[in-house]
Amino acid sequence: MYPQQIRQSKLPLIAASALLVLIAAGLTLLVRHNHAAKAAAPAPAIIHYDANSGKTVRTIPGEQNTNGTSANAPYYLGAEVLLQHGMTSDQLTNLEKAFYQYSQINNLGIKQVSINPDTFTTGILNQGTANQTNTADFNVVFDSKTTVHAQARYSGLDSAELFLTDSSSGKQLYDSGVLGG
Repeated sequence: MYPQQIRQSKLPLIAASALLVLIAAGLTLLVRHNHAAKAAAPAPAIIHYDANSGKTVRTIPGEQNTNGTSANAPYYLGAEVLLQHGMTSDQLTNLEKAFYQYSQINNLGIKQVSINPDTFTTGILNQGTANQTNTADFNVVFDSKTTVHAQARYSGLDSAELFLTDSSSGKQLYDSGVLGG
């Protein structure tokens, strides 16, 4: 055989080999991509209903809902009821700080604060005076276990104070003092 005939007879073999190499490289990239996508996929969310606040909660295993605050701050459910009754967002932020301080001072490690909207009532202290203060009374459930009575007092644009009392005995558990303002 002549050298030209040898080259022509090997041409289909070379093309087939090149095609196999490209297929193998493509499969390798596909397997690596699928493996990386599976490794990066987040854990599935767990959805449950919080009967205390009437809210549906979505959590991801291994992560804590923190509303963008400190990593050990509680997650607040039902707090929008306070906004619907005249509390400003700054007052609500101060009230949430008060719940957090209560948890920290008493080493409770509270992860969830559920405001029960069915127990919500409002009032006014010192009505018609310069010291007029709005009040909101409601029950709060910590971590779906412990129920306490809460009273929020708020005035101005950012002042808020939290009082917590034992629901059974009426004994005062906490007074945050005025936060803000």
